[in-house]
Amino acid sequence: MPEEPLKNQQPKSPSPANSQSSALPAGWSHRDEEEGRPRRTIQVSEVGRGRTATIGRIIGYGLLLYALLDYLYLLIPPQLSNPAWQFETMGQMVERVWAPLLGFWFIFYGAQFQVRKIEAFLLRFLSWMALLLGIFYFLLLPLGINNTIRLNDRTNTQIEAQLSQQAQQLQQQREQLSQIDNQQLQNLFAEFNRQNPSAEIQSPQQLQERILSELETNQQNLQSQANIARSNQRRVLLKNSVKWNIGALLSGFLFVIIWALTDWVRSLRGN
Repeated sequence: MPEEPLKNQQPKSPSPANSQSSALPAGWSHRDEEEGRPRRTIQVSEVGRGRTATIGRIIGYGLLLYALLDYLYLLIPPQLSNPAWQFETMGQMVERVWAPLLGFWFIFYGAQFQVRKIEAFLLRFLSWMALLLGIFYFLLLPLGINNTIRLNDRTNTQIEAQLSQQAQQLQQQREQLSQIDNQQLQNLFAEFNRQNPSAEIQSPQQLQERILSELETNQQNLQSQANIARSNQRRVLLKNSVKWNIGALLSGFLFVIIWALTDWVRSLRGN
């Protein structure tokens, strides 16, 4: 039941100082003055603490609703056969776990002050929901490890396919240059001199050797670039995998701890 408004005692001989000290908002009291001590702090009444707890629970329910909408946004439409979608969705769920965690904390912290009977069932449901969320985040761990391996293999396959295609194109250019006749080579040399008048190439044969040398250099550069790309993508993948998998494990433990420490909520009865 709500507490009666606090009644300040009227001094027998009012003074300006006493008038200022008695002018307090509803829900506040001078505990030190009432006990005969010099006033140092203002004691908050049960009414004030109850209203603050209500604010916390409202914020908590709002955060849980926000988390639900956020999860639905991530999961719809599902792409269960796509490991990249699974991996990114898992990472987003781990990154946004703060919302349900804070929501549970606000709700259960506020429930220790006062709980309406109609709210008891909802609190018990949320306690079990915390356990389900903990199990869900634990199950994300093997999914994340498996998708890390699949994405790494797919990245290597894509890089090798791209490298093979480019190497094949360079090989075709070398074969075409090797099979060119003298007249075509002369025409190529004349075109080259027209575009590069200061070049040090003196004959069509030198031009042919230079082009073949550049094609060979390009082939080596392609392999080097492929190795760098493979290394960079593997590093980014492993960093995200370690962060998100450890985050999923930690999130699972936190939700299970919330469930374990809210056993008092599960003993509440709404009647």
